[in-house]
Amino acid sequence: MKVLLVGMDGAHIDVFKRGWTPFISSLIEKGNQFNIKNDLISRGWLEIATGKHASITGAMYDNPKIDGTHAWNYKFSLNDIPAINKDVKPIWQVLNEEGYRVGVMNLPTVFPAPKVDGFFVSGGGGGAPVVEQAIAELCYPDEILHILERNDYIVDERTVQLVVDKKLNTPDLIMSELACKNTKRTKSFIELAKKYDIDFGFVIYKTSSVTAETLVVPEWKKYINGENNIDNETIEALKSYYKKFDEEIKRLYEKFPNVEIIFTSDHGTIARTHTVNLNKFLQNNGYQFTKASNNIRKLVIEKLKKIIPFSLKVQLQKISTIKQSVGTVSIFDTENSLAFSHTKNDWTHGIFINDEDRFGGPVDSKNINKIKNEIIEKFNAQSEVKEHKLHAYSIKEDMKNSVDFFPDIIIDLPSGYLTNNASESFIREFERPKGISSLSSILRGDIISIKSHEPIAVDCGNFADDDKKLYDGRDLTAIYDLILKKFNIQKV
Repeated sequence: MKVLLVGMDGAHIDVFKRGWTPFISSLIEKGNQFNIKNDLISRGWLEIATGKHASITGAMYDNPKIDGTHAWNYKFSLNDIPAINKDVKPIWQVLNEEGYRVGVMNLPTVFPAPKVDGFFVSGGGGGAPVVEQAIAELCYPDEILHILERNDYIVDERTVQLVVDKKLNTPDLIMSELACKNTKRTKSFIELAKKYDIDFGFVIYKTSSVTAETLVVPEWKKYINGENNIDNETIEALKSYYKKFDEEIKRLYEKFPNVEIIFTSDHGTIARTHTVNLNKFLQNNGYQFTKASNNIRKLVIEKLKKIIPFSLKVQLQKISTIKQSVGTVSIFDTENSLAFSHTKNDWTHGIFINDEDRFGGPVDSKNINKIKNEIIEKFNAQSEVKEHKLHAYSIKEDMKNSVDFFPDIIIDLPSGYLTNNASESFIREFERPKGISSLSSILRGDIISIKSHEPIAVDCGNFADDDKKLYDGRDLTAIYDLILKKFNIQKV
């Protein structure tokens, strides 16, 4: 194996400055670290896999259905890219075409597993089933399924499954289970990599990494700040987890001693510091109007989320009618508002012009650019925006391209700033609930850790002095280009 790409969902460079990962840290110290930025609109793993941004592929965390309503999509798969395998070629396709064998394990948003020269194990999510045990559709070739079954390979386990189904309700129990999953993944990857004699490997430690950082980041921030109310149980659980993870990476390195390792992630993780309510900005400036009945309904739903036990909440979310009802509540007057921001979870959300063709709104399509430019100019001129170093911009020139569902306006936010409607102010400092552990906060529905714009991107192999100039300041498509460069392949 010439190149091994190790992915860690939600990892950031500070993970390896805590003193818990001596082996990984030693590789990073000798490596070439790139300052990569993810706008948190584009799905990072698909940026890495395709070498293209979501404005081209449509691979966003969420996107409107563009059917004359305000209905939304939250799933996206590689096969949803219109030009996939033609104008947009995944990294494994390019390498295969050049005669290199590949092995990919646990890459989300790729389902079913594509046919490759080598092997492929899809991850859960993004349209693929979130299952514990591997199934045939996740595997290529079919024969690898029995190897995964023999190794007791675990595809995916989310917090919901661990807490509700497996009754693992403490940080040490949760992280011990995820560490065990990592061990089985490493073992399976090594066996398959040797069996298929691959040139390029890509293994992702997804749920374990992002769960680890979601739990520990708020507590570590308190530790760094010298606060007294630290949840030491969480700190110790994560310390133990990362020591075991360090051993997994060391095991990979020892099995493939000549390989060039690249560490990457789809985004970082950071403690939430502020809330930005873009709809409030639009309302304050006459671009959006509220609807009292919907606001009351939304308020009731948010209150219920806080008091309903986690296990009951999980059961309610399985009822499609309830899930659909909750998800379709608009906080604004859809018939008269000129613009809106649809927010969900902890990624970054842009602003859409509420035009007639896409959303059934009041704006004529020929006026989209005019209103868009007005909003951008007004947004960037505000003193509050300048104080918090926000910035609005657009990369869309017209509405007749393949990215109609990409936001009309992108808001560049500092890491720690969450776009969310749960605030009466446009920009507000976030105050974490006092005396509640990270796990308890998460189970309550509090968003205390969020995605950051700074993923990890470190080349621990052979690198040239000018590589920093080539990749610094770019998005995650730089990882795709770096891999091609290591194989002396010109970018498609």
